[in-house]
Amino acid sequence: MLRQCPEHGYFRGEKCSVCTQKGRFLMSDNELNSLGRILAGILRHFPEKFKLEMDTQGWIVINALIQAVRRRASQFHWLRPHHILALVETDPKGRYEIRNNLIRATYGHSIDVDLDLPTDDIPEKLYYPTTTEEVDLLMETGLKPSDRKKVHLSKTSEDAENAGKYRVPNPIILEIDAKGSIQAGNKIQHAATSVFITSEISPEFIRIIDSSASQAIMHKKVDVENTIKTLDEPAEPELLEPEPIKTEKNKEPTAEKETSKVKDKEKSTVRKPNKKVEKNKKSKKPKTQKKKSTKAKSD
Repeated sequence: MLRQCPEHGYFRGEKCSVCTQKGRFLMSDNELNSLGRILAGILRHFPEKFKLEMDTQGWIVINALIQAVRRRASQFHWLRPHHILALVETDPKGRYEIRNNLIRATYGHSIDVDLDLPTDDIPEKLYYPTTTEEVDLLMETGLKPSDRKKVHLSKTSEDAENAGKYRVPNPIILEIDAKGSIQAGNKIQHAATSVFITSEISPEFIRIIDSSASQAIMHKKVDVENTIKTLDEPAEPELLEPEPIKTEKNKEPTAEKETSKVKDKEKSTVRKPNKKVEKNKKSKKPKTQKKKSTKAKSD
């Protein structure tokens, strides 16, 4: 909830953290979140969708922005400049900046802008969250922009971890030698409360900090290296039993012997005539027919 204390200005919540007064109601949590998403879209990604003009440094006129939002989102028909001012001043991450009657996002752009942000008082160490799938590539090639125009670095490892948890539960945290990178000629800008941006970070200025997730990565690397080392070692020769020497007795039969065996088998299966049957046939003589006697019948 967004409110305004008459003594201490704008605040988020039910009561002013200084005097505990409720103050004046400005917008609900749902309205605050919805308006914040609209502003992020306009100021970081697509001002043309709202027919707004943005200069080279990312600035848009506040009154023009309000009119555009009221035209596209009728639920914000009540929107006034002090609502925009209250949202920007109470934003915990410092995403936006107001100067005179202009507003812009200080980081997160996917469009080309030339941000004139401060480059002094940059911490010696900054931090970047990544994943187990990407860490090896980043350690080899360095940090380069992906879906945004700049590389975004965090002020503390805790900030980097919180940012990384939007992608994975246990991000790997990289420590950036910001001082060494600047001395090498790189420009790092202070974009928000805990956000710094740069064009790229070379791999020599990156190291994995000691954390539970990074320890798991290191153990995995050691296991892989040990496996590769084991595979590279020459294997011990296997002791094979000598084959038995073939003699005349245990030699396999040749093709000729196999053929002769088959022929012998065929001969043994030929049916021979029965000699006794043939004898009996020869000894038997054909029977002569006896003439029947015709006796005269008696009268």
